[in-house]
Order: sequence, then C-alpha cells, then structure tokens
Amino acid sequence: MDHEGFYVVPQPHFTVPELAAGAELYKVHITLESVHELSTVVDVKAQAGLTDVDRVTPQATLSSRTLYDVPFPNQNSLRNGLRLVPGVIQDGTWELHFFGGAENQAQYSFIGFQLNDAITGRFDARMSLEAVEAVEVQAAPADASMGRGTWATVLLPARIGTDETKYSVTEFFPRLQFGSGANLSRWSPRAYFSGPWKKHRAWFFNTAEFQFVRLRVNQLPGGQDSSSSWTFNDLLHNQINLSNRNILFAGLLFDYQYSPYSGLSLADPRSVTLRREAGQWFGYIKDQWSFSHSSLIEVGICRQLHACHSYPPGFSDV
Repeated sequence: MDHEGFYVVPQPHFTVPELAAGAELYKVHITLESVHELSTVVDVKAQAGLTDVDRVTPQATLSSRTLYDVPFPNQNSLRNGLRLVPGVIQDGTWELHFFGGAENQAQYSFIGFQLNDAITGRFDARMSLEAVEAVEVQAAPADASMGRGTWATVLLPARIGTDETKYSVTEFFPRLQFGSGANLSRWSPRAYFSGPWKKHRAWFFNTAEFQFVRLRVNQLPGGQDSSSSWTFNDLLHNQINLSNRNILFAGLLFDYQYSPYSGLSLADPRSVTLRREAGQWFGYIKDQWSFSHSSLIEVGICRQLHACHSYPPGFSDV
C-alpha cells in the first residue's frame, strides 16, 4: 500500500479473526507515515576585504580576550595594549599612532564620552585591561557622533556586571631585586570585582590597578641612587535597568600618579630631578531610552578634572 507523500507499507497480507455470531463487524485501520524532509541552510560569508562596499573607512577590533592572551610591555596598562590593534603603532617614546596620525589626532570615546586629555589631547587616562569589553578603532571620517577625531576614533565599551558575583586578582606577588640587600623593584597587582546591586535590575563592575616601580642607578652614592614611582587607578561602572526600555549608566574613574624623583639618571642626581604628581577624575551619567527597534535617544553628562604638578624636590646634596 502506498500513496504520494507517504512511506510505503510493505504488508503483503494480514489475518482477520473469525467473526462470532451476532458480533459487530471488524474495522481495519491502516495508517501511512508521512514523509518528512529535513534540511539545513548554512550561510557562509567571507571576511570583508579592502573593497567592502559597506565600510567607507578602515576599521579594526580587538577583543578583551586578545588583550589578556597576547603579551606586550607593561601589560597592566590598556594604553599600551592598543599597539596590538592592526593599524596602530607605538613608537620609542611610547606615543601611539593610528593609521599614521599622531596620538592627539584621535578621539578616545568611553561609552560615548570623550576621554582625551583636555590639555594634550592624548590618551593619558590609565585603565585596567578588564575595564573594557573590546577596543574598536575607526579611521576618519567616522560617524557623525564620532566626528571630533581628525584622524581616528577609538571606541572603548565598558564591561558590565552580571547576576553572578565574580572577582579576579592578577600579578599579586611583587618582584624583588638583589644588590645592596633585597629591595622591592616592581609590583603591579590588578583586580576586578563585579556583581549585582539588585538581581535582574542593577549591576556594577569595579576594576583597580596599582603599580610600583623602583629605578636604581648603581653609579650614584648610596641612599641617593634610587627613584620610585606610584600609580593607582580605579573604575566603577554601574548599569541600572529602570524599565525594559530605559537604562541608566553611571560611573567614576580615578587615576593618580606620583614620582618624587622623576628623571633620575647618572647625569641627573636627585638634586636636579623633579617631583611630579598628577591626578584625574572622570565621572559620567547617561540615560538611554528605546522607543522601538529603530529609535533610540541618549542623554548624558560627564565631568573631567585634571591636576598636574611638577616642581624641584627642594634640597641639595652638596
């Protein structure tokens, strides 16, 4: 027995029991199983090349996982990690160049707010590697909202906490040097702590990084042959879902750097060095409304404060 669209039933014969006197007639039901077609469609797209018509400017993206896995000098600094992005070069003076332009010719955007130094235009704010989800670099001309970078735009989306509490500590143990006794030469711990303020509604992500570096010049007299520097930064980023269509972001970045004998060398003893101290506060708040799949309004404000001091140590070794 067969029918179009159904599998064939290969049943050559079957036996019907003898019908007793006065009994109801037998009913024979034959069920044919319909044919089901299983199909899978896989859409394979090649990586966009230099002639991609959907992109008008060069663009490169670096994931946070690459920042952790690929080694580079002074790995605690996100600024030094930008050298891993294709099209970005860091020269001998540690200045960044994006697609051939200078560091102050790029705009650094952190969740939509400009993070350039107000005086130099450089990316001097220290941030931990764990502070961002990824790094995206676009050559100018960029979008209308990112048009302040004359040569490039660097997008830094912040990491957001989840309903699960997480923490991590990296490079906790210091590095020692042995010369005239054991001395602490370098210590660069960094950590992050994230979790919910209220589950399913509000979350935080906090990153902190501390760096201590001691430079020793063996040719100088004892007690005057070392220079130390301290750096600390902390970023607290919060997300609050006020409703299904209204999200509030708020955070604060603090960065502090101190070097009491900056510039110490064989030709420059402590008496001619400079005491440098710098600090930065960057606070922001942004409210985001979504009205449909194609309409979105963002309103935000940020405040950035810089303080930098450089003066002689105020004593003479003579």
